[in-house]
Order: sequence, then C-alpha cells, then structure tokens
Amino acid sequence: MKILSELIAKLETTMTMLKKLKLQRGAHYRKFVKSYSEETAVFMCGKDKGHQLKLTNAGNMLDQQFDIFLTEILNYLKTRFENLQEKPYSLFRIFDPREMPQTLATYGHNEIRSLVQYFGYLLTEKEKENILDQWPMLRTRLGKQKANNPVDVFANLLASTPDDVKDCLVLVDLMMTLSPSTANCERSFSAMNQLKSNVCTRISQGSLVDLMRVRSSDVSTKEYCPGPAISHWILDAKTKRHIL
Repeated sequence: MKILSELIAKLETTMTMLKKLKLQRGAHYRKFVKSYSEETAVFMCGKDKGHQLKLTNAGNMLDQQFDIFLTEILNYLKTRFENLQEKPYSLFRIFDPREMPQTLATYGHNEIRSLVQYFGYLLTEKEKENILDQWPMLRTRLGKQKANNPVDVFANLLASTPDDVKDCLVLVDLMMTLSPSTANCERSFSAMNQLKSNVCTRISQGSLVDLMRVRSSDVSTKEYCPGPAISHWILDAKTKRHIL
C-alpha cells in the first residue's frame, strides 16, 4: 500500500536521481559504452565479448540519445504526477514522520490550516477547531516514529484513535483513503468486464459487486479463511439454506 506522502517523496527522489544521471553517467552506462561502437552500432556481448548485437543505426550519438531519453522520462513523470505536486495533495507530506525536522515548534501549522480550509466541507465546525489545537500533539507523536513504516504508524493511530488527537486523525484517514493513482480503478473495470461478459449478462448488481470485491482482494487463496463468510452465508440468509 502506497500513501500520498510516501509516493511524493519517492517521486522526487527518482527525479533527482534521473537529473543527476544526466550530469554524471552511472557505472552501467560506462560499462555499456566500453562495449559499444557508435560508428558501427554494434554491441559486443556474451562470454568473452564473442557475440555482436546490432542495436541502432550507425552514426547515432549515444550520449546525445541518452540525454533525450532521460529528458523524455522526466517530462513524462512530471506530467503524469503533476497533481501530486500541487495543493492539497502536496500538503499531506507534513504527516510523514521521516519528513519532520528536529525542531517541531512551528512545523506544519500553515499546511494544517490549508488542509482544514480545503476539506472544510467534510468537517464539522468542532472538528475544524479541534484539528488546529490537536496538531501539536499529533506532530509530537509522529515525530517519535521516524524509524517505523508510515503506513503502520497511521494504521495503529487510526485503530486506537487517542482522544487527544482523534479529530486531527480525520485528515490522516482522508490521506489514507485517497488513491495516488487510478491503477486500482482501471483494474476494477477490467475485472468487471471479465465478470459481466456477453455470456453472463443477467448477473445482478449486488452479485457483481461481491464478485469484484473477491477479485480485487489482496489476500491469497492460501491465506484466506472462509469460515466467517460461510457462517454469514448460513446464519444470516434471508431464506433457508439447503445444505446437502
């Protein structure tokens, strides 16, 4: 599971490494250049460099082509995830324990206010007021969890819901709910098309939803325990179940 703050941090790290690669080539590139001829476009590979592999048209400038390749990757990443760099999504980084500085006196105050303002339509007036008051306490709790996985930290807080930060956790819950990509939705549409095909058009909406939940589950067959589902099917049915 990837959360917004974690994805934003990894995206920035990746783009920084790619920009560095444009200025300073890596070990694999240098090793490739030693076995590649720009004049003949032949790459010597295999045991003892005994095989010749024609890669591109002769005369292409490898270094120039590599720069173009890196630029296209950077442009794609920037376009693909540009929304994550904008508000309000970028504001969720303040919850990541690994991003917190040593001095927490004023850290995150402006971001919290912006989040409350942006998602105010989802919050009660009491929650809006309490979130601003509870942020210093939540910030202190998170600052002590730098060594732990952020997902585990947030999951434990949401499960226990301490009274002194419970309203502030509404924003954390929102962050955990927001998906950083549409990949899950796209997979769900593919699963729906497979389930409700041309030979299975009379399936009800309820059955389709249940089957899609099964298809989208991350639990493997070996780990899945069918006991609770079977009990629910037998004991909570609206009509009598006939078991052979």
